[in-house]
Formats: sequence, structure tokens, C-alpha cells
Amino acid sequence: MNIILLILLYSCFLFVLIAFVFTQLISLINIFNHTAPFVPTKNGEMSLIKEELVKHGSRSLIDLGSGNGKILFSIASNIIYTTGYENSLFLYLFSKMSKMVRKNGRYIDIKFGSLFNADLHNHDTIYIYGIPGMMQRTQTKIMKEAKEGTLVISNTFDFPNLEKLYERGNLNFYLV
Repeated sequence: MNIILLILLYSCFLFVLIAFVFTQLISLINIFNHTAPFVPTKNGEMSLIKEELVKHGSRSLIDLGSGNGKILFSIASNIIYTTGYENSLFLYLFSKMSKMVRKNGRYIDIKFGSLFNADLHNHDTIYIYGIPGMMQRTQTKIMKEAKEGTLVISNTFDFPNLEKLYERGNLNFYLV
């Protein structure tokens, strides 16, 4: 019995280790492709985002690079529907599995693919935690597809040619 338990624990540890290494390798590949590595949004920033969504009267948020789904799970409710795009297969599958056990899962849509293939037309709030090398291309997509009055929140990095409304901590706020 103890041997079986030991083998099971070792297998779980090995799986988590392999998943971690795989995620880190994907993050390195993403950097070279000018897409962002996985960096989760801090809890304090989550509170600020929620406050701003209430002020803006947001009804739908799209997270461009949703990672482990932290933003989606924290924000989704019967008032705000959330959509996430993630191009890391491991993070996509992790967030899809997490969605299944969440009470608010019916208000969340998680899609596998590039943020540059995301449909921005039906969302009144866009969130991105990008890197400098991708902000210009993302800005072009937002300006082309987002409807007027859309709130855009960028964590840490600025869009090169958008006029910032204000910033709170590491969060930058724009209006299309």
C-alpha cells in the first residue's frame, strides 16, 4: 500500500514538474515570437480592474492572453460575461478544466488561439498584459475592431499611439 502511494505521489510530482517546464519553454518561444510570456495579474490589480469595470458599466470583457484564467474567473458573473484567448495549450487546458469546477463557469468562454484572431466587436472592455514588441500590432487590431466607447486596460506596458485616460498602479486605461 505504501509503495502504491509513493508511486502515485511521485507520478503527480513528475507531472507537475513536466507541466511547469513545458510552460516555461512555451513562454520562451512566445518571447521570441513577440507574444507575452505567462505572468499572472496580481490580486491588488484585480481589485482595481473590478472597480473600473463597475465604473464603466461593463457587460463583457475579453482577456487577450488569458493564461490560467485568473481574470476571467474573478470577473465573470451574471452581470459581466468574460472571454479569454490563450495560445499556450497547457494554460488553455488548465483554464478549461478550472472552468468546469467554477460556479460562474457558464459566464466564461475560453478559446485556444492567438489574440490576433480574437473577435473584439462584441466586447465593451479589453484587457491585455502584453510586452512592448506586440503593443503596436495589438493597438492596430483594437483600433480597427473595437467599438467606440470600449474600455481598454493594459497591464504595465503602454500602447504607443493611444492617448491614456489615466493609470492606477501598473494598469493603464484607454478609451476607444
